[in-house]
Amino acid sequence: MIGATLESGGRHRWVISGSLDFDTVPRLWAQMSAELDSADWVLDLNPVSRANSAGLALLLEAHAASRRHGGKLRVEGLPASLSQLGAMSGLDGFLDELRS
Repeated sequence: MIGATLESGGRHRWVISGSLDFDTVPRLWAQMSAELDSADWVLDLNPVSRANSAGLALLLEAHAASRRHGGKLRVEGLPASLSQLGAMSGLDGFLDELRS
């Protein structure tokens, strides 16, 4: 298992590094959900080394939670593996929305 970290990248900005997988996503989500508020958030995934469908689930949940709080989630550096998963599962439009 490759670990993952969630760090503050400034006000309302998170940076995730490492692996987004079934072992790391639950802990990352627990950290993120504790800090979500009504602000818009940026999630920088540039340092992510690999990601699977658990990473995609993390993005879906973070997006939904952000909207429930009246904010918007934007993603930078979406890994190619998540783009491919999104295309295969019909979520490419959703991922495009996160990048804008």
